[in-house]
Amino acid sequence: MDADVLSKDTIIVGSTLAFVTRSLAEIHKIPVVTVHLAPSIIRTVYRLPRHSTWSPWQGAPRWLKRLQWLLVDRLLIDPTIGAALNRHRLPLGLPPVRLVFRDWINHANVVVGMFPEWFAQPQPDWPSNLRLAGFPLYDHAQSQPLSSDVEAFLASGESPVAFTAGTANARAHEFFAASAEACRQSGKRGILLAR
Repeated sequence: MDADVLSKDTIIVGSTLAFVTRSLAEIHKIPVVTVHLAPSIIRTVYRLPRHSTWSPWQGAPRWLKRLQWLLVDRLLIDPTIGAALNRHRLPLGLPPVRLVFRDWINHANVVVGMFPEWFAQPQPDWPSNLRLAGFPLYDHAQSQPLSSDVEAFLASGESPVAFTAGTANARAHEFFAASAEACRQSGKRGILLAR
C-alpha cells in the first residue's frame, strides 16, 4: 500500500467503518474523506435518529443524552471496537483512540453525508466539516433490466410508491407489512424493494 501513496497526489476516501483510511491518512499525512451513508451514525444530543417507533430518549434533556452516549462509549464501544482498533494502531506507532464513534470517525478533512438535508436536518452538534451530498443514485437499467413482470406492473397504471427498508434493517417484515397497508388504505399502488 505504501507504494500507492503519493503524498502530494493522494486523497483517501473511506466509509464510516473503514478505520484503516484514517490510520493511513495519519501515517502518510494525506487528506482523508469519510463517507457516512446514513445520518444515524452522526452523534447528536439534539434530535436523535429514530431506529424504531419506540424512541424513549428523544424528549430527554441534552445532559441525559450526553450521559447516555458516554456510557455507550465507555461500557460498550471503547472496550470492544476501540480495543481492537488500538491493537491495530499500536504497531503502526499511532496513538490510542478513545470515543471512537463520538469523535474519531469524523476526524477527516471532509465528512460527506450521502443524504439530503430534507432527509436529516443537520443538528447543531454535527461535525463542522460535514457536507451533505444527497442520495447516491445508480441506474441498474443498463446492466440489470427489470423483469417482464415488473415492467408490466409499471406500465399498467399510475406510478407506484416505492418502499425499501434499507440494508441495516432488522425489522423489514414489519416495515413492508406497514407499507402494504399504507397502499391499501390510500388506494395507491406500491412496489416493495428488497434484495
